[in-house]
Amino acid sequence: MGDLEIIPRSGWNALEFNEKDAKLLHPEKIIVHHTEMKRSIQDGKRGVLIIQEYHKKERGYRDIAYHYLIDSKGKIYEGAPIKFMIENDGRIYSKAPPEFLKNNSRYNKSIEICLFGDFDLEQPTKEQIDSLKKLLIETSKNTKYLKKKSMAIETFPNHIG
Repeated sequence: MGDLEIIPRSGWNALEFNEKDAKLLHPEKIIVHHTEMKRSIQDGKRGVLIIQEYHKKERGYRDIAYHYLIDSKGKIYEGAPIKFMIENDGRIYSKAPPEFLKNNSRYNKSIEICLFGDFDLEQPTKEQIDSLKKLLIETSKNTKYLKKKSMAIETFPNHIG
C-alpha cells in the first residue's frame, strides 16, 4: 500500500487462510481495536500468531479477526486478507452493551485494525499512533467502498479480543 511497509502473512508464519465460502468485503468503515493484553505479554510476530491461533482454534473463526495489526514498535502486520470480511458470531463481544451486540453485523462491513496493548492500563506508543495514522490514510485512499471520510469513536468496556 503506497510507501507503507506492511509485514505480509508469510512474514509472521500465518496459518493458511481458508477462502472457501469467504464473503467479499465492501467496507463502509474502519474500526480500531486493542488486544487488551499488556504489550509485554503479546507483541510482534509471535503475538500476531498467538492471536490467529486463538481466534481459529478457540473461537472457531476462519482466521485472525483483524485485517491489520500494529505492534508497540509501530510495525504493521497483514492479518486476514483485506478483500474478505471478518467473520465472527458475536461471542467475542459478549461483554459489550446490548445495543452493540444487536448491531454486530457492522463488523461485516468494516476494515478491522488492532493495536497491541491494553489501553485501559497503558497508552499506545508514539510509534503505534504514527503507523495507525499512516495506515488509516492509505486504507481510506485505497478502498473504493469507503463512502464517508469521517470518524466516530465508540468504546466498549471489557471488550475481549
